[in-house]
Amino acid sequence: MVNRQGLGLVEVLITLLLMGIAIIPIFGMFTGNVRHVAFNGERAIAQMLAQQVIERYRYEGLDYLKKSFSDYESSKLVLAHDPLLNSLLNTDEGFKKAAAPFSRSLMFIPMEGHHRCGQLICRVSWRAGQKRDSELFLKTIVCDGQVRNESK
Repeated sequence: MVNRQGLGLVEVLITLLLMGIAIIPIFGMFTGNVRHVAFNGERAIAQMLAQQVIERYRYEGLDYLKKSFSDYESSKLVLAHDPLLNSLLNTDEGFKKAAAPFSRSLMFIPMEGHHRCGQLICRVSWRAGQKRDSELFLKTIVCDGQVRNESK
């Protein structure tokens, strides 16, 4: 009887096949996590941009808010030409580059039954990855000098 040592080709191929089948789901988890981390980074930038806009305008007079921010489309022009917001964005070159693909808009909605109250809503939109558009809304209720933030 011959004493063989080592593994034959069939055993090695079966081992490689089983290891390959086991490793495929692990690689899938890594790519999914990378996409999730990238989206969370984009969402954090969007949150900072929305907070900048809300902080800039929440103490303006309600008449100014009603006139300037009655809808999202007209507000884009006001925000684009605001020197204070633009100077905040331009202070950090890295943040300026990261914020480039984001679109900001603001809308003021008067509250029914309250003469001097309303809701200030900032919408930040961007393309997340290559497949979908994403939005973040930051809401602030402005009522006689009192402010409450809500994020969605």
